[in-house]
Amino acid sequence: MSRERLTPMVLTLGFAFLVAFGPGASPTLASLTNCTVSGVQSAAPTGVTITSATDVPAASPNPEYCDVLGSLTTTGFGAPDGLANFEEYLPANWNNKFLYFGCGGLCGSISLPSAASSQGSEALTKGYAMVATDDGHSASNPTWGFTPNANPALPGTPNEAALVDFFFRSEHEVAVAAKTLAENFFSGTIVRSYYSGCSDGGREGLVEAYRFPEDYDGMIVGDPYQTQRDELLHVDAYAAFNKPPNPSLPIPQSLLSVVDQAVYAECDGIDGVVDGLIQDPLRCNFDPQTLLCQNGNTSNCLTQAEINALKTYWSPMVTQEGQMVLPGWPVSDISPPPTEPFSFTVLYDTPSVFFIAAQTLIQEVYFTTSFVAENYPISGGVVNDAALELFDQRTWAAGEVDPKNLATFLGEGRKLLMYDGFSDQGLPGYQTIMFYEDLAGIDTASNDNNGHHLGGLYKLRDQARYFLVPGMEHCGGGPGPNVFDTLVPLENWVESGIAPDSIIASHYVDDNPSNSVDRTMPLCPFPEQAQYNGTGNVNQASSWSCQPNDKTLLKLGQNGIQAGFKLDRDLLQSQFFGSEEHGHGNGHGNGNGHSH
Repeated sequence: MSRERLTPMVLTLGFAFLVAFGPGASPTLASLTNCTVSGVQSAAPTGVTITSATDVPAASPNPEYCDVLGSLTTTGFGAPDGLANFEEYLPANWNNKFLYFGCGGLCGSISLPSAASSQGSEALTKGYAMVATDDGHSASNPTWGFTPNANPALPGTPNEAALVDFFFRSEHEVAVAAKTLAENFFSGTIVRSYYSGCSDGGREGLVEAYRFPEDYDGMIVGDPYQTQRDELLHVDAYAAFNKPPNPSLPIPQSLLSVVDQAVYAECDGIDGVVDGLIQDPLRCNFDPQTLLCQNGNTSNCLTQAEINALKTYWSPMVTQEGQMVLPGWPVSDISPPPTEPFSFTVLYDTPSVFFIAAQTLIQEVYFTTSFVAENYPISGGVVNDAALELFDQRTWAAGEVDPKNLATFLGEGRKLLMYDGFSDQGLPGYQTIMFYEDLAGIDTASNDNNGHHLGGLYKLRDQARYFLVPGMEHCGGGPGPNVFDTLVPLENWVESGIAPDSIIASHYVDDNPSNSVDRTMPLCPFPEQAQYNGTGNVNQASSWSCQPNDKTLLKLGQNGIQAGFKLDRDLLQSQFFGSEEHGHGNGHGNGNGHSH
């Protein structure tokens, strides 16, 4: 994959959400006279080197701010010292708050939202000190900094510093250093700290929440990798569409559109209204066998090999003993426009399409560029046990997030706002659904070492809420309303105790925020699903509502079961919900209905 293709993809992974808000006048501010390299360096903690400090004048709606570039020497956690580059904005109207932005893909570049973007401008106008890092390695290096040893006689030598920085160290240590820098620069104290990340940034957020629960008061976690294992889904999908017994694939774009049309014909009306949107692909009952070419027909139909590839794609990846490793992919919207960052055709046309998955294997597991990712031992949805064991051994630090590990973060009153695209063909949200259900199912008797416990979905929703976005692709895009603000709901929740009962999402014509809005819709906290009110324009949010105690998203169709969800999932409701009195309650049983 070319550098030109990589750069927008990485940016999209980390910061695909654009936030729409009205312009506002910036107050008149004095110049940041200490916005110089020497001035910022004097405010920096030990281990930080400031390389640039630029005083950016106010330009409505943005305030004046100091744009700081620097590096931090990372230390500890059983690895050699590393070096993480970072960028931090220090606005003149500082609100005594801090906002960290996670990266995307394999990171390797600093992806702090620019002041010209709506997301960056929103945070600046609010007065946030905000920071992002490259996670301790550079994407401009062909080896990503993970495999520094170029000597072919010494393959398999990892860059332990870069790997540990990527997995978790740099995110934590840069956040701590950036907070100290902001406090010293402004001679003030941070009163609230927030995190926002999507894709790998979502993984980073979950890892931060369990490893360093004191770092943030509230976290926005979007489309997260649960573990680096999730990258194996791409290898599995590539194998399904490009390897025997299904050679001479992938399926052409024109036929993917035929599949989409058939899926919509089967699934669009399940939510009670035919409106060009599949709210929940888990409730679908689509059988691709109905598209088999017969009686000599070869138009708008699939061969048996193509159907088999789809069935593998929509089914879990399993071990050689048949144990589920990861659930399957959603059946909805498998043929998004080619402009989508992770469109189906982009993923599977050539071996380079699963670039990040291949680099994960090369850089994090085998530590040699001679490894051929296309030959990784997955076939027909079955992964070789020894290869999987090695993968887990070498990527464990990237995300060992068992639901119980979040008990400290949530038990101390912090807030977690999660979201996933329900039609994500780049990283399916099904594993996150299972994660959240397991999180809700932690029995009240299962306390952590500090005595914290969760227990039941309504108890969990006091601290953690999860929003599934119908028709949204990876971190944005897709046919459904996919642009929404998560920062304001999190602020209201943490600072005023107002939990987000719904979040209004918008869709722009051609997914371009410079165009007009053609649909709005409320997003409901899991397991609620937006319900049509029976009257009004289906393209307007006012025609839909979120109903308290609604359990619609716990229902399953055949495609949900095919993807790996338990047939008896509906029976788990009592474990997830417990008592519904006053919207809260204690769970009974562990609620774990999944084999991860």
